[in-house]
This record gives sequence, C-alpha cells and structure tokens, in this order.
Amino acid sequence: MVEIKDLILESQSIFTIQKLFIAFDILAFSMILPYLIRHFSHIELASGYLICFLTPLPLLFFAKKLITRKFMFVAFIINFISLFIFFVKPDIILMYIYFFLKGLIIFFFWTPYNIRYFTFSHSMNRATSAGHFIIVGPILNSFIPLTSAFIITKLGYSVLASLSFILVVILLYKTLKLPKLDINYYFSGIFHKAKGMRTLKFLQGIWEAGLILIPLYTLFFIKDELSFGSYLVYLGLVGVIATLIVTRFSDRQHKRLKFFFPLLLLLSLATLSLVYADSLIKWFIITASVSLISTITYPFFFAVVLDKIEDKSISMITREYMLNFGRTVGVAGILLFSYFKLPLRYPFLFFGLSLIAYLLFLFRKKTYVDEAYHPLSPVVKVYDKSRNLVFKVYGWGKVVQLRNIPPKATTKIFDGARWITVSIKHIGEITFNKLTKGNIATLFRRMKKP
Repeated sequence: MVEIKDLILESQSIFTIQKLFIAFDILAFSMILPYLIRHFSHIELASGYLICFLTPLPLLFFAKKLITRKFMFVAFIINFISLFIFFVKPDIILMYIYFFLKGLIIFFFWTPYNIRYFTFSHSMNRATSAGHFIIVGPILNSFIPLTSAFIITKLGYSVLASLSFILVVILLYKTLKLPKLDINYYFSGIFHKAKGMRTLKFLQGIWEAGLILIPLYTLFFIKDELSFGSYLVYLGLVGVIATLIVTRFSDRQHKRLKFFFPLLLLLSLATLSLVYADSLIKWFIITASVSLISTITYPFFFAVVLDKIEDKSISMITREYMLNFGRTVGVAGILLFSYFKLPLRYPFLFFGLSLIAYLLFLFRKKTYVDEAYHPLSPVVKVYDKSRNLVFKVYGWGKVVQLRNIPPKATTKIFDGARWITVSIKHIGEITFNKLTKGNIATLFRRMKKP
C-alpha cells in the first residue's frame, strides 16, 4: 500500500513539474518571435529552428545514460539562461546560441520527463494520460501569452525575467524532491527494438515542423506583442474540452483507429488548406481548425507509441530522436522552398502530405492489426489438447507464454472480425516458430492470400 501511495505522489509531482515548466516557458518565451522578427528575417528564424532540432540528435545518439533528475535540473537552468536574448543587442550568432540552448532543453528535459510521466500510464488509460499531458499547453496558452505581452509592453523585460526566476526556483525545488531514476541505454539497441514506430515518428516530426511555421507566418499579419499574445490565446482556447472527451471515450472503448483515422485525415486536409490562407481572416479560421484537430489528435500520436512499445525508455528516447530528425527535415524543406523563392505558406503542402504518408504507414505496419477495433486483445491464441491456453500474441508483437508449448496444439487467429481455428501443420512450423517470438506479419500475409 505504501508503494502505491508513493507512486501516486510521484505521478502528481511530475505532472506539477510539467505544468510549472510549461507556464514558465510560455511566460518567458511566448513573445520571443515578435521580438526576434524586428531583427531577423523569417528565413533566418527558420534556420534557427533547424539548429534547435539538430541539437538533441547527437546527444541522444551518443549518450549512454539519462540521469533524469539531474538532467531536468540542468534544463531549468539552461532555459532561464536563454532569457539573455532579451537583454543583448541581437545578432545572428546570438540568435543561433539561443536556439541551440532551446535544443538542449529537448534532451535534458523532455526526454527524461516523458519517460517518468508515461511510466504511470497503462494499457487502459494511455490516450487519456496523453490527453492530460497534451492539454496542459493549450490551457496555459489560453491566458499566459496575454499576461506576458502585458508585462513586456507595460513593465519591461526585467519584470518578466524576475517572475520567470521565481518559477525556476520552484521548479528546482520540486525536482530535487523527485526520487532518483537513472536510465542506461545503448542507442543502437533501443533503436532496433523500436522497429514499427520509427517511420511513424519521423513523419510526425516532418508535420510538426509545420507547427513552427504557423507562428512564423502569422508575423506577416501581426507584429506587436499584445496582438500576437491575443492570437496565441485564441489558439489555446480551441480544442481543450474536446481533447478530454475524445481521449477518455477512446480509452473506454479501446478503439484507437476509430478516432485516429478520421482525425488524421482531417488534420492533413486542414494543414494542406493553409496553402490557400492568403488573408488574415482565412488564416485565423484555418489555423484555428488546425489547432482544434491537432490538440485532439496529439494524444493518439502518443498512444501509438505507448501501445506499440511497453518499455518507456525505448519508446521515448527513440520517439524524441525520430521526431527531431523529422522536424529537422521539415525545417530544411522550408529553407528549400525559400531557396526557390516560393511563398512561405507553400511548405504546408509538404507537411500535409507527410500526414497522408503517416496514415498509410500506420496501416502498412499493422500497428492495430488486431482491431476491429480492439488493440488490447491478442490476435493469436494457442491451446493444448486439454484446451488450456498455452500462449498468446498481440498485434504489436508482445508474447505472453503461460505454459510449455506441446508437440500438438490448436491455434486460433483473429482476422479482425472473427476467430479462425487452424493447425500448426496448416500454417507451417516456420511460421509457427515466428509466432512464438511475436512475429505475426508472415501469418497475416498468408491468411490474406486467396
């Protein structure tokens, strides 16, 4: 009982840290783009994001250990140091240093934090856990950006830095109270074990590069802090309630694709529509639809990873690497479009199509092959002569062995609609041996042949 209470207290503490960190980040940096656009072009700012997303890649690749508590502690200090950008005469090198520091935050905070947070999720509440994780940003974005804009325009950057310092001190104190959790890993090993979700996260990362283009493109219409803050508040209000309802309903029904498929399709169409937003009114309407659908969809992006890979260290480290790899490619796409003198809204074609590719890969990789729609049920069950369950295999590769495999066994396979009984002789010993190791792809390919 004591252990359960400790776990509940830790989950509450880690969620409090997330809320405080995002509040600090929005308060301190939500007005960074209106500030930087006075000194740099849109493309120079995009090149800064390229550095930001490149920075964590070698760190994730070469690191052998995540000292989660210390890393989070370091991340808060780095984030506070990033405020220097408001107090110096900006030049291109200092801007790149700022984006480099923001890239360090991805490695030092978000990777260890995600591992710790999703340790407390389980198969029955993954989308809801991810929904709570995602919903923090929109809720805080519904009021903090205007607060930040007011402080900057009326009181100055010094007051903003002082308030940010108070939040950092609280964050440091909260982090020191967390229990120790160190994660040893070899990147090549976990990268191999994450097979099945790497391409999906890469494609998601490409699309996410489009999300950083939205505020950049908004600066063509809006220049001052108060107007920009109002716009961020407008986006933050969209989709908050819908996320909680849809993700909770999804976990109760255990039906990911029933929600994920139409949301992905709508999100890709909304992203593609941004190409046609050539006026302020069109931009406001379409970006609101993107914000609404993406806020609802994001928990399912997380649920795919959590459903596919049980080990949170493997899933979150590989997720961060592939996401930032994809973001880097996405920002490089923005720079490429700029090189050919195309309007800045045209890359949204690239980002929208990346979601179409994501959808196709989701089916190709059979992430939810056992759904009609029920990803938490096994797709293969093997029984002995006494009809005792010997082992079962899930669509995402997990094998649960209950007894030794007898020489003769009955195999039942779920084809998405019904259970089919087949013999080992019918499916072949090679395919059966693959089944015992969680490899179901060969079996399902054989079943689909006429």
